[in-house]
Formats: sequence, C-alpha cells, structure tokens
Amino acid sequence: MSRRALAGIVLYLCAFAGVAGVSVLLAKAPGAREPVAAQPMRPAAHVAGRGAAAGNIVDTTLHHAHVRGSQPVPCASCHTIDPDGFTAPDRERCLTCHPDRQAALHAAVADDEPKQCTRCHDFLDHTPTAERAWKCGTCHEPPHGDQMVMTGNLSETCGRCHSPHGEESREPTACAECHQPQAEALQHHAAPDPGTQSCLTCHRQHDPRENAIERCAECHRDHDPKIPATATFAGGHERCIGCHEPHTFGRKTVKACTSCHEHQKALAADRVPSHASCRSCHDQHAVKTDARHSCRKCHDKLSPKHPPNAHGDACLGCHPPHPQRDSQPVALACTTCHAAKASDDRGLHRGAACRQCHREHDFVLTAGPTQCLSCHARKVGSRAPVAVSAGHGDCRNCHGKDPHDPAKPPACGKCHADEASTAPAGHATCTNCHDQHAGTLKRKAQSCANCHPDRKLGPHGKIDGGCANCHRQHGPKGVAKPPPCLSCHQRADLPGLHELAQHATCTDCHKSHQPPPHDRATCVRCHTDRKDHEPTATMCSGCHAFTGEPK
Repeated sequence: MSRRALAGIVLYLCAFAGVAGVSVLLAKAPGAREPVAAQPMRPAAHVAGRGAAAGNIVDTTLHHAHVRGSQPVPCASCHTIDPDGFTAPDRERCLTCHPDRQAALHAAVADDEPKQCTRCHDFLDHTPTAERAWKCGTCHEPPHGDQMVMTGNLSETCGRCHSPHGEESREPTACAECHQPQAEALQHHAAPDPGTQSCLTCHRQHDPRENAIERCAECHRDHDPKIPATATFAGGHERCIGCHEPHTFGRKTVKACTSCHEHQKALAADRVPSHASCRSCHDQHAVKTDARHSCRKCHDKLSPKHPPNAHGDACLGCHPPHPQRDSQPVALACTTCHAAKASDDRGLHRGAACRQCHREHDFVLTAGPTQCLSCHARKVGSRAPVAVSAGHGDCRNCHGKDPHDPAKPPACGKCHADEASTAPAGHATCTNCHDQHAGTLKRKAQSCANCHPDRKLGPHGKIDGGCANCHRQHGPKGVAKPPPCLSCHQRADLPGLHELAQHATCTDCHKSHQPPPHDRATCVRCHTDRKDHEPTATMCSGCHAFTGEPK
C-alpha cells in the first residue's frame, strides 16, 4: 500500500469518525498519554489496496481493540499524519504504550521488517490475536538453521519454550518443566552415563520426537557402549526402542525376548537354565548372525564326529535349538535325515538301534572286529558272546561290507574247500562241531562219543588215540579211511580158528564197533550145512574156539 493511500484512510477515519483520542486497551504503561473522550464514528469511505481486502478496517481485531475498545487510542498516537498522508506505526510508537516489550527477541535480528511489531501483530488481519501473532511458520520455514520447525499449534509449541518478548527469549524452557516423568526416569537410569542425562542428547529443540529414535544408532556407532549396525534390521528389530524403553534404557529395563518371541521354544529349556536364556546363544545386538557355534561355549569338551548338516554344523543337525513342541526329544531320530536307509531307528542291522553302534557324538565308525565286538563280545539277545579267531578276525569276510545290512555268512567250504570236500557223511555241516567265530571245537565235538555213543562200547573204544586211529573228521589231515584190520591185528598173533584160511576176512564175522560175535547165527551164515548140527547149542564157539589152539 502506498504511503499516500494509507494517509488517506487515516484522514477519512479521523474526519468521519470524530475520534478525539483513545487510551491503550491493554494495561496502561507509565508515561502513557491521557485518554481522550471518544467521538461518534462516521461511516467509512472507500479504501483501496490491502486495506480494501481487509473490509472495514476499524473492525479488524487490533484496530477494534485500539479504536473502539474501553480505552480508545488516538490515531495520531500510532500514525504520523501530514497533508500528504500518514505513516504506518513503527516499533518505537508501539513501545510508547508497551514499554514492557522493549527486550523483544526480534529486536536483535538484522532485517528491518521482523523488528517491527506489525510483522506479527497485523492490524489488517481479522484473525483473533492469539492465533495471528503465533504464525511463526510464515517466517521460520525449513530450514531453520540445521533444525526443523515444529508443526501444530504454534502457541503450544514455539510459545511453550520461547518468550518472544522476554529477556531470555532465545533460551528454551527446561524440558523437565513439561516432561517431568521422563526427566526423572532419565536421571535415574542414565546416572552412570553423564552423556545421556541431557534431553537434548537425543532430542533437538525443533525436531519431531520420532527423529530421536534414529539417533540411537548414530551415537552408539562411535560411543560406548558401541552397538553394531546388525542390531536393527527390517522385518524384526527395526528400532532400538523395540527392546529398550526410551528414558529408561538401562540393562535392567530391557524387554525380555519372550515379550515378542513367546512362542519360540528352546531346546530343554525346562531342564537347562542356560537354554532358557536367549542370550546364551544369541548376541542381542546381532541376533541374525550365525549362532551355530554357540554350543561350544558350554559344551567345549564335546567333539562330535558327525558330518556337518546342510547348515554346516554337526550339533544343530541332531539337536534343533528351537523345537516345534515342548515334548520333542533332545536329539532327533537318526532316520530324520537317513530315511533313505531305514524306515526307523531299528530298521538296520537286524533290528539293532542306531545308537547301539553309533555312540553319541562319535558317529563315524571304523569297520572291523573292534567295532563289531563292542556289542558282540557280550551276549546280544539270544546270540552268544563272540570271540573271533585269528583266521576269522575280519567280520566283513563273512558278513559283507555293509554293517547296516549284514550278509548271510557263506558256506564254510568257500574258504575251507579241502575240509568241506573230505568231510564224511554226517560231518558236512561244519558248525555242528566248530564255533564259527572262535574257530574252536564245540564242547560236544571234543569227543566222538558225544555224537556216537554206541562206538565207545566196541573193542576199539579204549585204544590209545581213540577214533583217530581209524577215522578223521575231514581232510586233509588224518586217516583218509579206516585201515585194514590186519594193519593192527597180525595174523600170526590171532589164536584158535583165526588161523584157518577160511577165516582170513575179519569183516565176515566182526564189526568194527561191536564186541566179537558169539551167536550161532553168525557162524551158520557161512556154514549152512551145520544148521541142524547140535540144534540146542546157542553158540558154536563153545566147541569151536577162536581163543585157544585150533581143533
């Protein structure tokens, strides 16, 4: 608006309103002019420019308070009136009535316009004073230095901390005046760390409070306690305040992991206290990092020989750290992974359980008698203890190379061909006499009479060397077949009727394993013409002796 136009407006008001003088609406300041009796107002004339946009200027909020208030102020108190027009009121005129506003915040700025009271107190604005004067955002648009201007009701934001007319208008009000509970909590929990006792460590004066959340990582990247960037991540621990309560961020007030992970079970947590604490395995500031080596922290004396599982660890393949249910066993069944070999943990090695051969944490076996005898050296079910001979020392020679599916032992003759081919009838089954593992004779095979009890009653039953003089169990050693009787019984030494040439074949009358015959029937087989000779005699040798001189 031009100076001339403004002066015309004021002259019009003075001429037609008949205002003689108005006192200050607010509390009267020392040295202020005496109020002048108000004159009847005349109708307003046409006004151009910004004044026209304001409508009836006399009815704007501040004009009404100054001109029509209970203590009207003369126009000349605010405006300099001359024939060419009048001036707008400046800071000095305002301070004539409002000397308590002398120490104003804006008086120290370099630009002239913000120094003027009318920059905030606009006399052409119909807005209520409390709203109009606090439109700080019309000047203080971002950026405000390196800060942001707060949003919302500015009389409740800027005015809460800043006093634009006071002596200390640049200094914010102490945070604790409004945020007492937070300040007390901060002082209590942050006492060991002086660096965090000031609210402004995390909050900036003109920042939205959400911005303080991002400063946790900024500060703890370089200051103790130093927190790695892995502490927060999308889809899980997005923000530090997910676990740490703002203003009470000490260790004692950290939220329990179960506050979010209440359904996450831990292996044997009801029996092992360290398993019940998530931090035993997980770094609270790097929970997504590999925790598979955490087992070694406590179980340092165990060295599992099991090959690493798909995740590269030998422990977690059998011991799931977070089982699906509380009742799940500490160790999974072997067939959880080895289902291709067996349907269950007793599906191999003729029903033996996997853990009977594969010891916990020592799964890799060395095939051979040592491993086999770890079970079979003692009685296993109905099977007797096994003691291997030198020749049968390697179990795989008879039971195959796959211990999970032992082969049926081959016939003994596969290795012992000579013995098998020379075994007489009745001795073809080697295991009737031999212990196949120890290679020793079974108890019943210690004496032929145990199987052939009738043989020990014959004339040869008590001969030194026994049966082996005439027989062998099998080759290649020993007597291949019984020798002729005369190899032991010399003819010249045989008494009585043995000397007769007709009696030269011993087997005509004798059986190797029976006593000498004394019955009549034996003789008459050859001497048929003597059937009726002395029919009452039961034996011929009573008269025809074989033990004395021949008759």
